[in-house]
Amino acid sequence: MEGGKLLLVFLITLLIGQLISVSVGLLVERLASPYTGLVTFLACYFAMFWVAWRVAVRITAPHSRLGGSAPGQQEKASTARRADLSEAPSARR
Repeated sequence: MEGGKLLLVFLITLLIGQLISVSVGLLVERLASPYTGLVTFLACYFAMFWVAWRVAVRITAPHSRLGGSAPGQQEKASTARRADLSEAPSARR
């Protein structure tokens, strides 16, 4: 079921992103030239696939209900634990 939710959120964010791409492309076309508008639209169009995926994954990522650590905190904690363990034998001497 999580995969279905991720896909649905991806499609919604992609639709919103593509509407933004079309709007920006048309705006640049009116302000500059048709070629510049097309290049801008194509760049935004393909970038929106990546942006929409990243946003969808972030929205549907599981979160702790107990206010757990933020992403990346586990890595910092495990690095700190390793540093403590490496210092422990020297402290015993």
